[in-house]
Amino acid sequence: MCVLEESTCEPAGDFRCDNHHCIPLRWRCDGDNDCGDGSDERNCTPRPCTESEYRCDNLHCIPDRWVCDHDNDCEDNSDERDCELRTCHPGYFQCGSGHCISERFKCDGNADCLDFTDESSCRECATCF
Repeated sequence: MCVLEESTCEPAGDFRCDNHHCIPLRWRCDGDNDCGDGSDERNCTPRPCTESEYRCDNLHCIPDRWVCDHDNDCEDNSDERDCELRTCHPGYFQCGSGHCISERFKCDGNADCLDFTDESSCRECATCF
């Protein structure tokens, strides 16, 4: 992050932060705390989420596939609430941790689940005689 000093603020192209730093106007309401005090992200109209996105309680948009993945992607934990009944889509394996991985990664010799459940009930050889 490069913050311009107060003396270089341009009224037409810069935004003056509450802490008196100046940032390019295009950085205002971009979802990043460029000022360091959050003033460039206050009072912003949230962008609409797409059909494949989830609207967090804090009005951020995240990809739908990040909901109930045991990561606090929204930064307010709203994407991890009410996830007890989560099941994976057809063609996916649900890890013991709740994560979903493609079925093709199950028993492939690599632990793709954080808890190794995709490899825990596999036979030692891929092709048995």
